[in-house]
Amino acid sequence: MLTLLTGLISFTLGIFKLGFIVNFISKPVSSAFTTAAALTICSTQIKEALGLTFSAQGFLNVLMETVDHILETKMPDFLLSLACVGVLVVLRVNSISA
Repeated sequence: MLTLLTGLISFTLGIFKLGFIVNFISKPVSSAFTTAAALTICSTQIKEALGLTFSAQGFLNVLMETVDHILETKMPDFLLSLACVGVLVVLRVNSISA
């Protein structure tokens, strides 16, 4: 629902040419939001990347449960995740140098 509302608001602002409102958001606020979003995404993906199965919600709970279950890591899942991240890094480096 939040994604839908964000999309609708962004679409409406674009139609009415109100993009200049973004200039009122300070750089530290934008940077903090981006960092928080990155941490949230990483914390939700780490257990799937390692092939772990446990129920935990929230950044700290997932981090603590991951540390507790790290010896249960499924190697095929981990290697596939590592390979995918490696491909993304190589593609990123190649796109920057091109």
